[in-house]
Amino acid sequence: MAAGLAFVRPVDGVEQVFVVEPDGFPRQVSGLGEWAAVPAVLPFWSRDRSMLALRPRSFGAGNQPQLMVVNADGSGQRALDQVGENGGWSPDSRYLLFEDSVLTTDTTGQPARIWLLEVATGEARVIGRGNVTQWLPDGEHISYVPVLSGPVGDTVPVMVLPLAGGAPFQVAEAMAWWWSPDGEWLLLRQPDGLYLAEPDGSNARFLVEGGNAAWSPDGTRIAFQHGITAEAEPLIGVVDLEGNVPWSGQVATRPAWSPDGTRIAGEVGLTDSVVTILDAANGEVLWELEGMDPAW
Repeated sequence: MAAGLAFVRPVDGVEQVFVVEPDGFPRQVSGLGEWAAVPAVLPFWSRDRSMLALRPRSFGAGNQPQLMVVNADGSGQRALDQVGENGGWSPDSRYLLFEDSVLTTDTTGQPARIWLLEVATGEARVIGRGNVTQWLPDGEHISYVPVLSGPVGDTVPVMVLPLAGGAPFQVAEAMAWWWSPDGEWLLLRQPDGLYLAEPDGSNARFLVEGGNAAWSPDGTRIAFQHGITAEAEPLIGVVDLEGNVPWSGQVATRPAWSPDGTRIAGEVGLTDSVVTILDAANGEVLWELEGMDPAW
């Protein structure tokens, strides 16, 4: 059963967000009433699971690039006054971190601004410039990629900004990065695979060949994407912190863990996409449903 899993599927040709009920049936939570003609994609849960934020796709957002929020039961959908993408909820579920959308930067010709928005009031402020924003688990720092000039290589600086004040500082260079839920580890994606490092980026050690990744809720395992070539579909697997891989090779992208850590959802296919739900212990397919953009 995939209760609480959010995903996207079209309704009358308009993409909308659904949430799987405990009985296994999906319930539409966006696009109700006056919002029926407004597409809602790429959902992500607040940490207390009371709300979903709906962000536009990087491209093809059309005339509705605003960030939106909706209550978990489908009530109270509203557009925020900000146009943005990426980012996420603060650990206390009070704030959204995001950056200017591609539409904004293309129009202004300026680098993306980093925004911090209080959801209850809608008040937002700019806290810097950069992109690929991400919260640290303590809720007191954020990380981002700074504005870069000149050619960009395979890796980029990973900067950390204290929200209480102080200068940003660099902790690593990587293609992508993810802090463990308890903040004890920093997972770095490098050109040759995934590395596990201290929170300050030191003592990095090779973990496994792979790309995009997601930490399990208890911080003991990592779902990772691998096998990406022009001739083959992406695959996902699981690795522990010692580099042991109990299983790998399931066709999917965008791994997302269930809150209890027993299942992993992924997306299969570029057209007619399917969300697949896997047993996190062995990779066995438990269930599939029509849709995309899984978020648990």
